[in-house]
Amino acid sequence: MHRRRGPQPPHAATPWPLAVASLASAVALAGCLTAAKPTATVHVYTAPVSAEVAAVRSIAVLPFEQDRSESFTRSVETSIASATLVDKNQNRQASMKVVGTDRTRGMSRSIGQGNLAGEATRQLGVDAVLAGEVVTASATSEPWSRSRSECAAYKTEKDKKGKDVSVCANYRDVQVPCVKNIGTVAVNFRLLAADGQALLRKTVNASGTDFACEGKRVRPPNASGFGLDPGGPVTSPAELLRRAFEQAAQQVRDQIAPGQKAIQVQWLADTAGIKSSAAKDKFEGALKFAGAGRPDRACEALREIYVSEQQSISLHHNVALCDEIDGQVDAALKKYQIADRMLTAPHAGISASLARVKAQVSTIEAIAERRPELLDAPAVPRTGERATVNPISATRAEIDPRILEAMKSERRVALVIGNGQYRHVAALRNATKDARDIEAALKAVGFNVISGFDLNHQQTLQLLNRFRSNLRAGDVGLVYFAGHGISIDNSNLLLPIDFQAAHASDAAAARSNAIDMEQTLAPLLKGAGVRFSMVVADACREVPQLASSSRSIRRGLAAPKAVASGTLIVYAAGAGQTADDGAGDNGLFTANFLKAIRTPNVNIRQAMEWVASSVSTETGGKQIPSVYAELVGEFYFAVQ
Repeated sequence: MHRRRGPQPPHAATPWPLAVASLASAVALAGCLTAAKPTATVHVYTAPVSAEVAAVRSIAVLPFEQDRSESFTRSVETSIASATLVDKNQNRQASMKVVGTDRTRGMSRSIGQGNLAGEATRQLGVDAVLAGEVVTASATSEPWSRSRSECAAYKTEKDKKGKDVSVCANYRDVQVPCVKNIGTVAVNFRLLAADGQALLRKTVNASGTDFACEGKRVRPPNASGFGLDPGGPVTSPAELLRRAFEQAAQQVRDQIAPGQKAIQVQWLADTAGIKSSAAKDKFEGALKFAGAGRPDRACEALREIYVSEQQSISLHHNVALCDEIDGQVDAALKKYQIADRMLTAPHAGISASLARVKAQVSTIEAIAERRPELLDAPAVPRTGERATVNPISATRAEIDPRILEAMKSERRVALVIGNGQYRHVAALRNATKDARDIEAALKAVGFNVISGFDLNHQQTLQLLNRFRSNLRAGDVGLVYFAGHGISIDNSNLLLPIDFQAAHASDAAAARSNAIDMEQTLAPLLKGAGVRFSMVVADACREVPQLASSSRSIRRGLAAPKAVASGTLIVYAAGAGQTADDGAGDNGLFTANFLKAIRTPNVNIRQAMEWVASSVSTETGGKQIPSVYAELVGEFYFAVQ
């Protein structure tokens, strides 16, 4: 057996372990060697390209022309039918109803093309018809070759022990036959309304390639970078064509049906700007959790560090990524913007994240406007034949007719949260029931209600984002919260169900794990430009677990530092007081607030004064709701 030894020719491949070691050494000397960074899975929203397409809720898929085996047609059906969104209750729901070719195949043959869309939509009860043709569908193999070095001649030499060994004297290049397998698809599609109008016309293209030599997968010719040939089974042209069909079908789906798709985003590992050594250790530990597929633990640690460390670009980026994972795109955008402003030179990862989240904000707003039922509670229809009748009518009420006329067409949007099942502090018996009853009462007087119950911090922020995306300038905006609330360092905080006693030991930690009424809710409503806003906090319960953890926590909620024009703020109990959770079906405050909502012809000032008086009387002055108003104009829940 020959032992191949001797100098390698310049064109011969360096053994892989040696090549890697050499590369590592060279890069390390250059000061650029970094470990592979873990990635996080982020679900991003996709939305149709136009308002007309976005309004389509159901389609019929006709067999695509030139699709002899109906492979592409079936892929389109499956892809669109699987388009889903996560709704406000964290439930995944389909975003479009699909009638497939099993029902449309015969119809497409019997109905003339001129009236196809109209008849199909009428007979099948769908909003639109999807049709098209497969322009290209090819599965081919192209020959190519690559060279490798082989020994052309051997010679005998003595080794160190004096034994004869064979070594290579000359090398030669040998051409190796290879193939390039290709699957390519090009498809034209059109979405047709009932009148035959094309709501959308597009061409999509998809392709896949695989390279093989001597029956093994190899890297593409002229591929840059280092790496072994991938090996493994070769992907056939037929399989590449099937995958291309799937890719093209996904492109069609993304342009027709609102949905979400998963992408990978890289965490940043640089600890520059983190001053505390303990914080650095926790940061590095968080990245280990991220690399192990535990973004929940990673984000928990990163958010703890973030409270006190604000000079790290990587930390701003990574906490923004945590927000994005939780669906808090507005919060993520602000932190990505901070990271971007701190840069002294462009950073590809941060720029990509910033652009992605800016697009997400616009997409979510578009979905909330065109298909609100996919994200929130069913919207209150305002126009057309299904227009909701506002409960305002200028009959016997002695109210300025101009006010009544304006209120007939106003949009009313409410956010209702009820937290009762707290994990680390005392549970509340009536909070969730209170919130559900308020939700029903507000819907009865024309509010589009976005609601959530027993929410953790991340879910609460996500719901706030959806509420904000539904508000428009000139709207009426109302927020109702039932649950635990505390005042710490004169900040009024509404607590999610995962709030811990340890969070209350530090004001900054408390604020980062709760909802600050003045720093979060007030700017949200003001920024939306609503004409009248109301914040109701039935959140002044006794929380002994928190009171014992911090001396800075005050009994009850503190008076707001400022009240914006056109705003009404109501606390279930006054400063230094706590609210009665109630012995009946509702808490004492909410029971009276429900009566106020249901009582017609009473303006909001009088209604809340009546609520405060009733609660005070029923408790013998032990609980007196606080009302802080800076009103402009009038508001009535209902008029008869």
